[in-house]
Amino acid sequence: MLPTVPLSTGATNPGLLLRSDLLAAGVKPSTIDHRLARGQLIALQRGAYQPAGIELGAREQLLAATHRAGGWATGWSALALYGVVDFDPELACWVAVDKQRRVRGVDFIVRRQVLAQSDLRTVRHVPCVGPFLAVCDYARRVQGLRLLDAIDELRRAG
Repeated sequence: MLPTVPLSTGATNPGLLLRSDLLAAGVKPSTIDHRLARGQLIALQRGAYQPAGIELGAREQLLAATHRAGGWATGWSALALYGVVDFDPELACWVAVDKQRRVRGVDFIVRRQVLAQSDLRTVRHVPCVGPFLAVCDYARRVQGLRLLDAIDELRRAG
């Protein structure tokens, strides 16, 4: 059986397996590929897997997306981590990456932008932009009262 190993963020996420962590734990690449071919592992993103039969939550799927992109949660995804909005499994994850980085062939929204180190955080063990940048990215895509509600909620949260 493949081990569920702690992620580099320090969190233990039952069911979420990263290829880099499996390799570091001594699992051979051929073993990982064999488990994928037999359907015992399901690829979530490149380098992120879940064992068959284990359901992952929205946070773990967001963590897999940020790992795949080498980026940080932003927009509604970041606001959900901050507790401002609820995770919506019907919506695609939003991930911010450095402007020079190219990410292709993904099933989540990638926002390329200049990211200052002061704007980056780890929230609930997921790489995330700060709340102000998250709201700004959210505002670029969403109009109306939902945005105003999110800003008011952030103000109340401090």
